Amino acid sequence: MSWRILVRHHTPVLPRYYMLSGLRDKTGQRFGIDYPYYKYVHGNIYIHTETNDAFEDTIRKNWESNPKYVEWIIEDTKRQGKTLVERARKCAEGNLATLDNEEILRRFDLYFDAFEPMSPYLLAPIAAERVLCAIIEKRIQELFPLDEDLSSFQRAFVALTAAEKVTRQGEAQRELLQIASELKNTNFPHQENTDWTEFSKKWATLAEKVQKFTDKYAWLPFEYGHGEPQTRDEVLIRLKHLSKKNPKNRLNKLDSEKKRVSEEAREILKKLDADKVFERLVYAEKELAYLRTYRLEDYGLSGFYIRPLFEEIAKRIKLTYNEFLFLMPVELRQALMGFAPVDESVLEMRRKAYAMVMEGGKIRVLVGEAIKEAIESIDLPEGVNELSGLVASGGYAKGSAKIVLGEDDFSKVKEGDIMLCVISSPKYNPLFERCSAVVANVGGMASHTAITSQEHGIPCVVGTQYATEVFRDNDLIEVDAEKGIVRLIERK
Repeated sequence: MSWRILVRHHTPVLPRYYMLSGLRDKTGQRFGIDYPYYKYVHGNIYIHTETNDAFEDTIRKNWESNPKYVEWIIEDTKRQGKTLVERARKCAEGNLATLDNEEILRRFDLYFDAFEPMSPYLLAPIAAERVLCAIIEKRIQELFPLDEDLSSFQRAFVALTAAEKVTRQGEAQRELLQIASELKNTNFPHQENTDWTEFSKKWATLAEKVQKFTDKYAWLPFEYGHGEPQTRDEVLIRLKHLSKKNPKNRLNKLDSEKKRVSEEAREILKKLDADKVFERLVYAEKELAYLRTYRLEDYGLSGFYIRPLFEEIAKRIKLTYNEFLFLMPVELRQALMGFAPVDESVLEMRRKAYAMVMEGGKIRVLVGEAIKEAIESIDLPEGVNELSGLVASGGYAKGSAKIVLGEDDFSKVKEGDIMLCVISSPKYNPLFERCSAVVANVGGMASHTAITSQEHGIPCVVGTQYATEVFRDNDLIEVDAEKGIVRLIERK
């Protein structure tokens, strides 16, 4: 079998299981093609090449026979996400402690009944994006042939494929920059050990704004139905980083960059003498780019709202919330109904490392030495000091490389560093405020990495394939996000 890595993302066992079962059981219902193969190993998500190509081909054929098909995908993704968020809110409402175990399980099932149908929409917008981007790329080459004017081609491609709507995390970033601008005008000390009590006493008005921001966006760190709420102390640390710079200029730059890309898109469409059909295609692609992050935000919101129910179940079976997330559904039911206790040794092994493999529709969880059978080898180029990729956000930066493969690496990123990742997710958002540029192995113009870099106004190159393997921590590198080049300057 042929596999390729799609993204890197650490997810506990319980939500990962329902994502796989959703792909297996719902993809055929929604899109008319089965999706029986998938691998999750140490945070690496592998897709089965033949299955994924067949899925993408189905999307392409459906679009060719019905130009409104992609618009249906967009609207249905939004509808599924809205249903999931509303279901999470409803299932966790009321005094959960007063409910019996049967009602608790009923609510648990109701939530995941809405969670599973979202799984195909993790892949469908990506497949649709690839279909539309191939057409857009071909048209742009009429103006800027790849072999003659790569820089102009990439700039035009960004303009026609980048999201123009501001995501909810983008709105949060703008609100935070506004507070940081006000903070910069005070004599606020920027030491990271400044605590909330001191802050709220000296800057009461700003403290009130910080608290409102924290409450409004407490869900931001949540992903795929799980996570920890954002705290005001974390917000305060982010504000300290932002207020050291020029947050007002950064805010203005974000707005001007959005305006520039929009104007440039209109200009390119004019040069292409684009008809209404092609214009509609371009704006559908821009909506798909926006949707990439939007649907992840819906997963995050659902995780935030459902957490009280998960905590109640965990409490009843004498586990912490984070331990509970590593149970399989059958184990959870048996423990809650008193049929069988949780095997804590297995739970602990899964928390250290696990793989989840779906082959022929059968889902298995592997731990310990068994994980090795699921690992796919990747052939790396030798002696490479330069990589190329897609320009996701323009600019130039030189700095110290920091390899970020997960949350354990977040603390490595300091002010001005260049973050190298497989791909980012909403949990990475605070890192974008510190680094001078971002480089990702995978992703396109609609990826979280691309959109978040644009929203922060920092250079970004995606689709480099091997950046996290070719470069090392503390290497001095440069990112030319006009040409899409990442180059080693000095090995540390």
